[in-house]
Amino acid sequence: MKYRKNLIVVLAILLAGTATYSFARDYKVSAGISTGFEFYDRKYNSDDGGNEDEADGVVTLTEDLTALQDDNYDRFRITPLIKISSDTARDGMAFSYSPSFRYDYDTYDHDIDHTLSASYNRFFTNQWHVTLTEDYRQSDMVDDGSTRATIDSPDAVSDTNGRRQYWTNNLGFRTEYTYWESSQLSFGYVYSILENVDPDPLRNYENYDKHTATMAVFHQFDSIWNGTVSGRYVRGLYESTGTVLEDVVPASDNDLKEYMISTKLSSSLIEHHPLSLAYAFSATDYDVATRDDSIIHDIILGWQWNITEVFIASLGGGPTYVDISGQDGEWKYNANFGLQYEMERSSLNFTSAGGYEYQNFSGTDESGLRKYWQTRLDYSYQFLKDLSFSIYSLYRNEDRQELFVLSALGDDTADLPKETINRKRFVAGTGLGYTFAQFYSVTFSYNYTKLESDAIRDNYDEHRLNLMLSYNRDLFSW
Repeated sequence: MKYRKNLIVVLAILLAGTATYSFARDYKVSAGISTGFEFYDRKYNSDDGGNEDEADGVVTLTEDLTALQDDNYDRFRITPLIKISSDTARDGMAFSYSPSFRYDYDTYDHDIDHTLSASYNRFFTNQWHVTLTEDYRQSDMVDDGSTRATIDSPDAVSDTNGRRQYWTNNLGFRTEYTYWESSQLSFGYVYSILENVDPDPLRNYENYDKHTATMAVFHQFDSIWNGTVSGRYVRGLYESTGTVLEDVVPASDNDLKEYMISTKLSSSLIEHHPLSLAYAFSATDYDVATRDDSIIHDIILGWQWNITEVFIASLGGGPTYVDISGQDGEWKYNANFGLQYEMERSSLNFTSAGGYEYQNFSGTDESGLRKYWQTRLDYSYQFLKDLSFSIYSLYRNEDRQELFVLSALGDDTADLPKETINRKRFVAGTGLGYTFAQFYSVTFSYNYTKLESDAIRDNYDEHRLNLMLSYNRDLFSW
């Protein structure tokens, strides 16, 4: 049924993109194909970490009832691509679809991944426009962290338990209205779905439907002062995956509501040294009493130093108050630091930040409040017009509370003890791209991930290597 809904949404967006009455419409069709090899190897180390209570017959919910198995593959992949776009003076429509055929040399398994996206953007007036988006992906791999959005997102799909077949779908609506000079009002809604396909019953995977409503106001008071107020409401509804761990914590016990309100005042009163003061309120409210509700209050004082036009440094931080139901509230802190250096052929970005956040939509039971510190470095260099190089590294240290369950499943979760689990993740990788003969390109990428955790069986070393040859060109337009 959900697949049918996806098709209906895509058709509706495409129809909306062609329903223009008085403007000449331009169409363009592009196509391409990629082929290459993929190597993946993950080895678990059950000797690292581990919890002392394991010997007493107690395991955490994030630990499987059987040991995680080492995993590796050598694949051949071929991926065709079709893109269609259509534009007028008032609107634009885009559609792309890419099935990806993969074959495993070791197991002789084969399957098809799918990536589909559609968007429609309409300017009703010069000040008001509306955007519709639809994104669908089916795969057995989560992103490796090579893009900033992958790791930095608190809702990134977790890969702790290794590969599994899953699909995600995001349907979005957004409207923006410029009401005075650079001041803007916006509203948005996103309906997201995560569904695991035939999940292992001994793993802790979760399916969910997620509804996100957002609003934001940006107001430019004058050439020096501006302010932002934003809000977000999230409703998460979890569905059964048929795993044995649901005998302990049913999927419906994870149903929740998230609230977020933030405000920020920024000033460029001091030349080359913009300042800002922000306050953020965020809360998670579970439907059942057995889960701990919590609230985070952040106050952040920020300073930016525009050293030159291409070299920028930033620093921020302040107090954080964390209030967990059934516990006394505690004062903590948040902090962030950043460097950005943009040169003619290269760019360098460094960020380091710490504080408290929620991660309730990872696709596993690794959910709830967590304390984190994350540092990331990205560097890219354009050797020639057609030859580029990139390298990145990331380190993340986080603590989160986790339920423990007795070996005899079925105990009341209200009486289950909790334990703080520490997890350290290190990611490093590199990429090389070369374009030739106008329509061809070769890309190489390598990614290494190491995870160390207090929870036994979560510790692993992972290597990914990809080599791809691609051909892309515009076919025709009218």
